[in-house]
Amino acid sequence: MGMTRGFTCPNCEYSAEVAGGRTFGFYAVVETIVCHDCQELHDATANEKAPDIPGEILTYEGLTGFRCPKSKKHSFAAWSDPWLCPKCETPMEEDGIPLCWD
Repeated sequence: MGMTRGFTCPNCEYSAEVAGGRTFGFYAVVETIVCHDCQELHDATANEKAPDIPGEILTYEGLTGFRCPKSKKHSFAAWSDPWLCPKCETPMEEDGIPLCWD
């Protein structure tokens, strides 16, 4: 079961609802990315569906298809703890109740 959480920057007040890393449902693998061109966070979907043994997908580095949804030409990186704001690089704070999805 995948999870989406709210993150807010205490410095510039940028906010996003994203997974905060890699998560998966029954049919999708999602990775939170930080786009260096549009300076935003996005949950990008991999080309591969989630495997039968979900624990392995969290450490598997061979997934393909992740990209910025605004342009496939944008450069990006995986986004994870310490969850730096894409606008000002201040650590973002998790807020709200996580939303589970399938």
